[in-house]
Order: sequence, then structure tokens, then C-alpha cells
Amino acid sequence: MRSAIAAVLLAASGVPLAAANYHQHWIFKGGQVRYKANPAYCASVREGKITDGMTIILWHCGKGSEFMWKVDGDYIKLASDPNFCMSVREGREGDGSDIILWRCGETKPFQWLVEGEKVKFKASPRHWLSVRNNDPVDGSDLILWSGQTNAGRWRMEGPLIRSDADPDKCISIREGRSGDGSDAILWKCGTPGSGGAGRLASSYGSPYDFEHTGPAGGDKMKHKGSGMCLSVREGRIMDGQDIILWTCADTHEFGWLISDRYIRLKANPDYCMSVRDGQVGDGSDIVLWTCEAVEEVGLKLEHEQKRWVPASNEFQWVFDGTKLRSKLDQRKCASVRAGVITNGADIIMWHCGEGKEFGWSVEGEFIKLASNPRYCMSVREGKAGDGSNIILWSCDTSSAYKWRIDEASGTVTFKADPKYTLSVRGGRLQDGSDVILWSGYANPSQFFFEDGMLKLKVDPNLCASVREGKAGEGSDIILWTCGRGDGFIWSMNDGRIRLDSHPHYCMVPREKKMQDNTEIILWTCDAAASEFEWVELNGRLRNKQNKHYCLSVREGRAGDGSGIVLYACDEHLLDPEDEL
Repeated sequence: MRSAIAAVLLAASGVPLAAANYHQHWIFKGGQVRYKANPAYCASVREGKITDGMTIILWHCGKGSEFMWKVDGDYIKLASDPNFCMSVREGREGDGSDIILWRCGETKPFQWLVEGEKVKFKASPRHWLSVRNNDPVDGSDLILWSGQTNAGRWRMEGPLIRSDADPDKCISIREGRSGDGSDAILWKCGTPGSGGAGRLASSYGSPYDFEHTGPAGGDKMKHKGSGMCLSVREGRIMDGQDIILWTCADTHEFGWLISDRYIRLKANPDYCMSVRDGQVGDGSDIVLWTCEAVEEVGLKLEHEQKRWVPASNEFQWVFDGTKLRSKLDQRKCASVRAGVITNGADIIMWHCGEGKEFGWSVEGEFIKLASNPRYCMSVREGKAGDGSNIILWSCDTSSAYKWRIDEASGTVTFKADPKYTLSVRGGRLQDGSDVILWSGYANPSQFFFEDGMLKLKVDPNLCASVREGKAGEGSDIILWTCGRGDGFIWSMNDGRIRLDSHPHYCMVPREKKMQDNTEIILWTCDAAASEFEWVELNGRLRNKQNKHYCLSVREGRAGDGSGIVLYACDEHLLDPEDEL
């Protein structure tokens, strides 16, 4: 599934994408500001028009003046005309505020903090340079959005536990009411020892005052006024579980370790205190969440890498010993819900562990539970469709149990209907997310020629065809169940894909536009235009005019009538001199 679709699903769910996806990380390289989640895209001025008020957007990286920037102190200036700067529209900080071009001024809308790969709005450092809906596609707006990756970092200042994302916010007790089950929340910091502005009076002192007892005291985080301790609700170690006050005890849910601005659960240091949904503000719940990776996960870019860098997404998996890990974040594994080994138990994502519910073995076309190989991973009722649940069931030889595993691409395809691939509901890599089927996103950019037909690798029963078989200038190229009619037979020579029945017609992007979702059509072949030429590399047909773009399927949805379009290749092509 391409990242644009993932972003739509996540936006619908109201859950931000994982930090591992680098959706708020930027790489300053060669004058360009590259989007690390997909470094084929760069910050650019819409339509290349250098004038006040033009929006800053994401676009496939180029060498034009609209792509070139330089950091000058607190300013990000257009290199070709340093009188223009990247600015926040009307200086209004907030989630969704547009980033525009404007003549530079010494006021706050123009000032930025570039901290490594993060670009923060200096007037409100909790707001970072982001892409609308985390959607890397030509034309996506650059906006401000609350920073996600430091929502789990804290500063211990005496009795106060300050948010690293917004140091004016501290861990507090809801309404200052200390008692078993009282919620820990974020709130504007009060004076140590006081109730804080707007807080209810409490006989237990300030709701902000805490102390870490250290190893001698069991590494507890104790509320100084009440003597109660911060704890994980019901002792359940999972993403999103509330942090509450409770009468102190020597059980696993009360122990915390403080290191490098993280407050880690002592019983499982992969989990940290964090803020729900990364939304740092008054009243936000304090929850348990998977800590940021010490080592970067997801797409890593280093100068030693090959030119071809595969993207990672929630449709890709890694078999590691007996575990089935998400390639996007290998700390998350496919598991049996609650470890209950029985027919119908859901397969979910969970923080990888050594329990029997995490062990899998691949035997031919079957994915078996290693601890009890009588059970297999199966599609509920054998019914394939977007969102179909993956469950545990006693193995048999029916199609519901059979999978096709491609280690090279990391995809696990449902053999009975190969347009469906093993995925995670909503793309949410968190404890408890369902493992499901989803359609057609495994390799929408991979095609191969066979007997004159151009077939889609993810479903070889589908071929590139001329709509209704009517060949003419502007005829759409679509997917259709393969046949031997005139509209299905192609030949590729001199880099052009010609229709055999009418060899003067070739495939080309409509109006020769190098842009995501440009339709592929028939047009009279032009020997002088590189937009008619295609380069076949790694199973992908790249357009010679701009090799960042590949032949693909609209929205990755493979089926009769699906449009064939130009789209960002699912492997990132880096220039040889890049040292990202």
C-alpha cells in the first residue's frame, strides 16, 4: 500500500502515523529540503511562482529554483532569491497552519529552529514542519503540526516532570484529586508546592510534585503530597494504557527508570510514559506507549546504501527465527490475542515477546503456530476482502489457510486471491491492532511482459489494455482480465511500449505530465520525446524523462477497469552522489 492510502486510512481513524515513518523529519541536502519518509519528494514553491503568498508544497525533487533553499540563522530562504523566506500564513501557529512563501521579515512567522531532522516553528516549538495528512504525493501542502516524536520525553526539574515537547506543561493529577485510580494528565505547570492556577484545592498538596524513590525505594514515581505512586492501570502493559495514581506496591506496574529524558517501565523498558496521541496540551492523558526506537526504524538512508532503496510499509513483513515482524517497526510482531490458543482467536500486533503466542513456522503454503502446529493462520470464514480478519484455526487444506510468501518484497499474499495481502488495520502499528487482509497494494508498480501481454505482478490475471479496445489518440490504458484481443498485445522496443495492432501508438503520460496520478494513454509515438520512453528496472517500468515515476495502478486497487497511472515508484531512486 502506498503511503498516500495509508495516510487516508490513518486520518479517518484519527490516529497519527508512527514516528518511525519519519513524517516530520527532513533532510537538508544539496540545497534541497527532502521529506525523509519518502526522499524522492522535496519542499517546493507551487508552480515555481516566486511571489508573496505562494504555498509551499511537496513535489518530486528537481533542480529548479523552486526546490532550492538555504538555512540562514533562524530563516529558511529561497536560494535563488533570498529576499523570500518560508513562513507561516499570518503567523498563526496551530495544527494545519499553511506554510507559504513571503518576503522575509524579522517577525515570528519567518523564524524556525532546525534541530537535526526536525524543523520547528520558533514561536511555538511544539509545532513542526509537516505534510498535510502525512501524504507524500505531488502537490501536498506543507503545514505545521504538533510534534509527535518527543511526546514521550520529559525533564525532571526538582519535583516537576516537564514535557520536553512543551516545557510549560507538566505531569499532574486530574483536578488535583489524589486517590486510587486518579488520572495522571498534562497541565500547565504550577509552582512546586502549590495547587497551581485553576486547580482544585487538595489536602494532599500540589498535584505537580513527584519524586523518584531510586533503587532503594523500588524505583517508584511517588506523588509527594499523597504518598501514592504512578502506576499502569490494572498492570496491563500495552500501548495506550492509562497512567494513574494508586496506593504504592512492589508489583511490576509501579517501577520506573529514568534515562535520557525517558521514563521507562522497569518491568519492560521498551514501554515509556507518553502523551495520548502525541497531543501535548492541557488535560491530555498520560499513557504507556512503546518508546521511541533507540536505533532508527523504518526507512534508513545512508551513503553506503545502493541506489535502490525499498520503502517500508505496513504490508511488509520479516520472518526472524520464529517471529513474524513488521518491517516498518520490527519491535512489533504478529501474535495471538491474549495468548489464548483456540479456534477463532484473533491475530493481532503486539510488542514482540517470547511467549508461545509469538512463535510461527512456515511449512510450504501454511503459517503454523510453532508451539502447537495443529493451528494455522487463516482468513475468517475464508472470505477475502478489504479488512477481513486473520484468525487462528485448526489447519486443513482449504484455501483459507494458504499463503504465498515473498521474502524479497516482504509481502505475504493470500494465495486464493493474490490481490489481497497481509496488513494491519488502519496501518496502526500498536499493541492490539488487528492483522487483516487488504487489497492490491503489495506491488502496484510491478509489471512484467509475457507472450506480448503486460501483466501486473501482484495479480498476473490482470493485464494492461486499451479501454474497450478502441485505439486512438487519448485512449485510456486500464487493467483488465488478460485476453488475446488487439487491445492487450504490446511490444517494447527503443524504450517505447507500442500497441501491436497499431504500432504507431505508444503509451505516454497524459499531456506528458510528470506528476502522481497522471493517466497513461495512447498517443502517436514521438521519437524525440523522452516521456514516451520507459526503462525496465527491478520489475518496474520507470519513465525515462523522470525515473522517480513508474507505471502503476490508481490507488493500488487492482481490478477490471482500474486506471493505469504514473506514480512515485515504490523503490526510491537516489542519485549516486547522494549521501543521505
